[in-house]
Amino acid sequence: MLPSQFGMPYDQISARNTWTKSAIRAARKLPLAAILQHRGLALRDRGGGNFEPLDHPGVFIKASFWRWPDRNLAGNTIDFLVQVQGMTFRQAMEIITEATDYDASEHELREQPGNDPKILR
Repeated sequence: MLPSQFGMPYDQISARNTWTKSAIRAARKLPLAAILQHRGLALRDRGGGNFEPLDHPGVFIKASFWRWPDRNLAGNTIDFLVQVQGMTFRQAMEIITEATDYDASEHELREQPGNDPKILR
């Protein structure tokens, strides 16, 4: 049983969270650097709004998009958590909703203030 970043084992994250299409679209557009920073990952500033996670050399992040040329991979915020970090879609959405202000009644995601990425220069 793997512990999640937020104290709940991944296998106990219930199906109680279902997301609308608009919430999933919003999650895809959230700034990836802020999500990674919320998870405690350090980023290197590559200039021009580009960042590189220290634990994944060669991955370039800008806004909600990333690419990994060496592996011919690219995508959005959800794709990074699934393809690079090895999460399921449900785990990725749970991480994103924990890192943002998610209002299930309104079915939208909002960035929380103060989620500036940790940058190494």
